[in-house]
Amino acid sequence: MTTTVSASPVAAPAPSVAATDLVKGHLAEIVGELGAGVTVHDMYDPVGSAFYDDISRHDHHEVREILAAIRGVPGEVLDLAAGSGRLTVPMLASGRTVTALELSHTMLDLLRRRLSELPAELRGRAAVVAGDMRTFRLPTVFGAIVLGTTSISLLDEAGRAALFERVREQLAPGGRFLISTLQIAAGAATDARSEVTGASGRTYRLHERFDPAAGIRSVVIHPTTVDGDQHVCTSAVRIIRPDLLAAELHRQGLRIEQSRALPTGSDRYRDALLTVGHIDQGGRR
Repeated sequence: MTTTVSASPVAAPAPSVAATDLVKGHLAEIVGELGAGVTVHDMYDPVGSAFYDDISRHDHHEVREILAAIRGVPGEVLDLAAGSGRLTVPMLASGRTVTALELSHTMLDLLRRRLSELPAELRGRAAVVAGDMRTFRLPTVFGAIVLGTTSISLLDEAGRAALFERVREQLAPGGRFLISTLQIAAGAATDARSEVTGASGRTYRLHERFDPAAGIRSVVIHPTTVDGDQHVCTSAVRIIRPDLLAAELHRQGLRIEQSRALPTGSDRYRDALLTVGHIDQGGRR
């Protein structure tokens, strides 16, 4: 049976002024194009979570690489910012015991629903934790800790420092911390639009705007066709320089052991999967 526990969730950090200004301007343009009857949502509220789950359900980006990276690493796996289970479910299917930690209660509901559809043998190796990746404390140390879907971009510098401290404490000696990261290719246009089809068959339009000076990427998503009011979801994420990330990890007793390029299917992005371990292989300080 799936186990559910709590790890003292707290509110997410407020966005920076630069992120707020970028998103407001970008969003105003999209809303102006769509016209009247637009309702704006956060990417992780009930409407945004449903859009995210639909879009990500059949998204296999980085899944194969993460499964390969944890293969042969002993111990249980912790999936941070697990969302609706995009990585949790494949890791369970590969035979691992997985704890999925997620802050959004709407995402947690989607995750539990998805786990309930799995065979009992897989559900029995899953634990669901309501918690914040910056503050979680769990009784288990993990052979592998995974932070995929470039979710590191959701955190500011203080949030990343808190996360890395918790990872250092919860990662078993010799364990591996996997982080997927995103960079915008040099010379790429600051604005981009694309369409993606969700698992439901519904089509969504994705609008992006990148501010290189602030290192902020604004994302706005909405269905391409609607009946009634138009619902628009928005988010802002940080583009973190690799050298900055390496320095922040080092300050918390962690080091990047390998960086592997991830296929993106686009010349716009440069994604990577980082393998991170303790500087002192004895593990926790």
